[in-house]
Amino acid sequence: IKSCFYFAVNGATYKKLGDEAVLSPGSMPNLITSITWKHGPDIAVEWYGKETFAYREFKGTFNSRCKLDFNTGALTISNLTVKDSGIYTAEINNRVMNPTKITVISAVPKPTVSKSCNPEMTICTLTCEAQAITGVEPVIYSWVISAKQRVQSSSNQLSIDDTKWFGKPISCQLENPVSSERNMCIILVNIYSVINLFFLCCRKFCCYVHTTSIYCIADCGGPVWLLYLAQAHKS
Repeated sequence: IKSCFYFAVNGATYKKLGDEAVLSPGSMPNLITSITWKHGPDIAVEWYGKETFAYREFKGTFNSRCKLDFNTGALTISNLTVKDSGIYTAEINNRVMNPTKITVISAVPKPTVSKSCNPEMTICTLTCEAQAITGVEPVIYSWVISAKQRVQSSSNQLSIDDTKWFGKPISCQLENPVSSERNMCIILVNIYSVINLFFLCCRKFCCYVHTTSIYCIADCGGPVWLLYLAQAHKS
């Protein structure tokens, strides 16, 4: 008689390249006499009460990169590499436990923003870009307005054609399940109000002064550049 066992794989856990993953087999018996961890179909680590044996990518690096908890059956893998991605299944006292999937990805790079405006400078499109995003997927682009409002976008572009954007810091954020990075802030200024305008940044606030009015917004966390946008005048 052939027995078939079906186990649902736990939802994939994303880990950052170089970080640590702790793989837990779940609830354990009071006394553990044997532990086997498989990476995919292959045995990665074995322990039968005495010596620990490591195979494949863990062979030769087990002592420096891995740790097996004989009380809980948990396997800790440090300095993660892309090759460590996959499905891990524990067998405790010859009992097969539910598998766990991990996916190792890199941290996202810092994005940059470019602009493209119409000749009248009344409409501009901001494009958020990042180089070398291979190996960091899945990624999400979002636009952060005034450090509070977030506009998630299915694309990496944001169209600006309204005076409601004036004086508000805008930044693009690129994120994946293990990291996030934000570009320098952009502040939109009415092109007809540029006279006597200067800009300064201090540790906690970014401010710009125009004539007798002072406008301050929360610190963007980095360099800021001004985008002069003309206000469309209605006849």
